[in-house]
Amino acid sequence: MLSRGALGLASSRTRRGMALTWSVLFILSLLLQYATFALAPAALAVHDEGKFELDGNAVSDAAPGEDWDHVFAGTSAAITTPVFLTDKVNSTADDIFTGGSSKDISDTSDWLWTTSKPQAKNDITHAFAAAYTATNADTAGDTLVYFGLNKYDASGDNFVGFWFLKGQVGPTGTGIPSGSPFSGSHSVGDILVLADYTNGGGISTFSVYQWVASGGDVATHLDTVATGVPCTAAPAADVACATTNTATETSPWPFTDKSGEHNFLAGELFEGGIDLTKLHLDTGCFTSFIAETRSSQSVTATLSDFAGGQFSFCVPPTIATQVEQDGQSLGSVGSISKGESVTDTATLTGSKGTVTGTVDFFQCFNANAAPDCASGGTKVGATKTLSSGHATSDPFTPGAVGFYCFRVEYSPAAGSKYLAANHTNATTECFQVLAATVTIGKTADAGSVSAGDPIGFTLTWGNSGPGKATGVVVTDPLPGDAGLDWSIAGSTGTGSTCQIAGAIGSEILTCNVGTIPGNTAVSGTVHVVSDTTLSSCGSVDNTGSINSANDGSATASASVVVGCPILHAVKLVATGAGAFGPTSVATPGDVLNFKITVSNTGNGTATNVPVSDNIAAVLAHATYNGDCSNSCNFAASTLTWTIPTIAAGGSVTLTFSVTLDASFPTGTTHLPNVVVVTGPGSNCAAGSGDADCDTDTTVATSVLTIAKSFTGNTNGTDPDLHVPSAKVGDTLHYTLAYAGAGPLTNAVITDVIPQGLEYVVGSAAGDANFTFDSYDATSRTLTWKAATLPDPASGTVTYNVKVLATAPNFAQPLVNVATIDSDQTEPDSDTASVAVLAPPEALTPPPTDTFTPQTGTSNPGFALMLILLGVAAVTLSIGFVTPVPARMTRRDRRG
Repeated sequence: MLSRGALGLASSRTRRGMALTWSVLFILSLLLQYATFALAPAALAVHDEGKFELDGNAVSDAAPGEDWDHVFAGTSAAITTPVFLTDKVNSTADDIFTGGSSKDISDTSDWLWTTSKPQAKNDITHAFAAAYTATNADTAGDTLVYFGLNKYDASGDNFVGFWFLKGQVGPTGTGIPSGSPFSGSHSVGDILVLADYTNGGGISTFSVYQWVASGGDVATHLDTVATGVPCTAAPAADVACATTNTATETSPWPFTDKSGEHNFLAGELFEGGIDLTKLHLDTGCFTSFIAETRSSQSVTATLSDFAGGQFSFCVPPTIATQVEQDGQSLGSVGSISKGESVTDTATLTGSKGTVTGTVDFFQCFNANAAPDCASGGTKVGATKTLSSGHATSDPFTPGAVGFYCFRVEYSPAAGSKYLAANHTNATTECFQVLAATVTIGKTADAGSVSAGDPIGFTLTWGNSGPGKATGVVVTDPLPGDAGLDWSIAGSTGTGSTCQIAGAIGSEILTCNVGTIPGNTAVSGTVHVVSDTTLSSCGSVDNTGSINSANDGSATASASVVVGCPILHAVKLVATGAGAFGPTSVATPGDVLNFKITVSNTGNGTATNVPVSDNIAAVLAHATYNGDCSNSCNFAASTLTWTIPTIAAGGSVTLTFSVTLDASFPTGTTHLPNVVVVTGPGSNCAAGSGDADCDTDTTVATSVLTIAKSFTGNTNGTDPDLHVPSAKVGDTLHYTLAYAGAGPLTNAVITDVIPQGLEYVVGSAAGDANFTFDSYDATSRTLTWKAATLPDPASGTVTYNVKVLATAPNFAQPLVNVATIDSDQTEPDSDTASVAVLAPPEALTPPPTDTFTPQTGTSNPGFALMLILLGVAAVTLSIGFVTPVPARMTRRDRRG
């Protein structure tokens, strides 16, 4: 292009030719633009689909379709919830981009934000977006996305952008001055729309980009998908267009611009739209929306203000469900019996084609009514993949009686156009589990009989619950008293399956009942009998049980008293010649005497009464003296007797003794002992826990020790004595640590301070057990006392001493001894040694450098030095005054 100066030199003819050429080019450009619009195919465009008005204003008019006033009011017919964002305006608290990597070409993980006031023309006041499904013949089913924003000011050129992101992206943190990050990262398929326009003018550029893994035509990750056009009133084939208001337009929401105007001045409203389907961008779902402004039209420009939120182009599917048992629907809140299984079948449909992805099934429980399972619950089985929109849960077997409801969670497949969704139905997904309450009854043929008479029991069973009981089994471990041998005397109903198995003494009645319908009082009976002998005397107790495989169990008991002796045993112990009782106290080496008295308080003679006493716990610390009475037997640490007879009202006493070991572990040792007496009504049967059957002897051995240490010495370790070394003036902190076990009374700690160390008055301290008692300055002794110590006992007492200047004068090291004593223990002592050396003697001061006048004999060396200095001075003077010889001529040199 010619410069202005060059045009001035050109001829008028030349200038006229150039003007004509430019005019022709301008007309041709207009014709080309006209051809672009006039010759476009008849297919409808995003701006005239009749779904939304892209007309440079925000208020619905006569033209078909909604406008932003619907989105703001919440009355939009968008396929999903649209987004309408209000951003901070003209405020230092506005959230804006910061940092050199906050650009469209950078991943969102590199973006930073802070709080500050952006430029007025970059200040976003509102941002909005909505998605619709096209219904016209040529675009039916296409996903149309509309978006826009307001600005605080539109002076000069404006650069705006819109991100539609598949992942959740948004600011995190507090926007600290250095910048806080954004959450999430870009996903392949994220959409960026960029537009540049002038104040009150048209759109100069409008481009749609897609985030790619690599190889973008604009940047590594940005690839151009389409270049848009201005939205025109006439139909056009554009799949992406944008517009801005060229005149003042009414704001349907609260708005104030920089000038104070409450309507949109020219350029303060921007809106656009794209056909995702035609651009092949309608894959998967988008979750985040961010509107942005930039400092220039370059994609490498640093971003300025932003406003973002959640937004999706996809729709949730319609979910229908039904609980089934064995493939049959349970209907509305159907019922099953406990232990039975059900499945939940989900059918998913929607307007975005076949629903693909996975389904998770959850169940909720409430004992009294159908629960609200809109959230929560327990997952049932594995995740299921939809097949033709259908999925069935794994079988679910409820664990409790009550009400259950299912919930379905849908997760869309990759690239699906459906949103994740939850579904629960209070009827078709709910059911009740009915209880099966099995019952059992048992009665004795007679309450009491004489020995030798037969005894018997009758068992009955049923189901009082509304649900059926399955896998029902009745069992009865028949009384195993000696002389009882049971048999079935008769049965009714399902009792015909009963049988007795096992050896005499451990016989078990088993009835395999099977299934009992709900609300059945008596389903069957069985009668068992046995003869008795004298060995059967006593209470014959019998407990039967019923168990179902699906729900519940029960027991029933009955007893028959067979006239017989009743045995009662009492075991006592005595130390040496002391009195007998249930407990005793002994010391190592003592003899323990045991006495077992077995009485018969019944109405018959007891015969062949077995008595056993396992004394292993006693023999762990004692020796059996081999002196048991009544012809006992001793083997494997157990004494056994068989008492031939005990008359009614009579008793028999058994005795034996042991000698305790001479030494015991420190502390208190317990020697428990339990006797077992077998026979009618015995209180000392194995495991009875009767207090009359056991004794306990305690043997106490006490110990008490002390350990002494100190800190605070500042002279390290004495190299010769190899003990800690202290300096005069050091404060030493002594710690006396004690430990004890067993009974400990009247405990005393003493510590004698050696000469050279001075007790710091008031520094002695005790602990929870010992109290500081006194300091005797004459004997230099510290004393602590404790009336009773716990078992076990431990703790520390402390005091401080000062190292005196006289300490080095005493024999080294200085040794002091701490001693602890009690009523039960011998004294125990420990020492702590410290060396204190005298400080080093002061050194003789070094000589000074001041000359002292000599008053005695003169120094000949000094005089000689003065003479030599004089000679040197004369020599130098001669050198200076001697004339320099004249320069010789060439002739002089020749002679």
